[in-house]
Amino acid sequence: MSAETIADPAEEPAPLDERLLPLLACPVDKDALLYLPGDDLLYNPRLRRGYRVETGIPILLADEAEEVSDERHVALVASVERGEATATLGRDPAELLKRAQSR
Repeated sequence: MSAETIADPAEEPAPLDERLLPLLACPVDKDALLYLPGDDLLYNPRLRRGYRVETGIPILLADEAEEVSDERHVALVASVERGEATATLGRDPAELLKRAQSR
């Protein structure tokens, strides 16, 4: 077996443990987030802030949040609308988007 056929575990991102989803909230507004596993991101559409998920660990530090551009927001919302996201705190992803758009 060559070295090329052995997968390096460091290359495969570890997903966020789904058991954490009911517990996670935005550190700024204390409300639910959208988890987008394809982007390794927890996203607050109300504040347009993204929190990285690194090797399965959510980085929920306000100082580490990414300010999301209008273009990225549109792309993330499209992912949510395609059913590619899960909401935290037991919320419905579509309802989170609706509330964010009404602000």
